[in-house]
Amino acid sequence: MEFFNNSIKMSNTIWSDSAFQDLISFFTVIDFHRKKKSKYFK
Repeated sequence: MEFFNNSIKMSNTIWSDSAFQDLISFFTVIDFHRKKKSKYFK
């Protein structure tokens, strides 16, 4: 059980750190392209 809890904690830290950063940058890029596109296609 102890090992299970530790692995959950570890995966949570990994998730919140790298995956969240990736998600943020991903959405930032999409948002940037969307704004750029709307500027051209107005």
